[in-house]
Amino acid sequence: MTGPSSPEPPPFHLTGNFAPVPDEITVHDLDVTGTLPPELAGTYVRNGPNPRNGPSPTWFLGQECVFVPRTPGSDEDDGYAICYVYDRHRNASDLVVLDAADFAAPALATVALPRRVPFGIHGSWFPDLG
Repeated sequence: MTGPSSPEPPPFHLTGNFAPVPDEITVHDLDVTGTLPPELAGTYVRNGPNPRNGPSPTWFLGQECVFVPRTPGSDEDDGYAICYVYDRHRNASDLVVLDAADFAAPALATVALPRRVPFGIHGSWFPDLG
């Protein structure tokens, strides 16, 4: 006769900084270091799995940058690279805007987000059409 089995630990991609966030929030007036380029008018949304309960069918690593052209029809490096960066001291994420033509340069702007964005979350850029 065997005793009760221990529950399986959750997969690594559902724990720690990969763990889902409990809810979606909308915030305004975030702290910005640097200057957001005026051409950067649109909406950046995160997308990817955020399994709040139950198993996740997939896991992936990556915090790839999203390219946003400076103007419609810009060359492939004439614009901005936008990505999430985790700040372990705040246990929160920043949204960082880089000059796509010069990744070695300091960030053009860093927006301090009020919480951590789970590792592996991807993003999409939707330009304003107005």
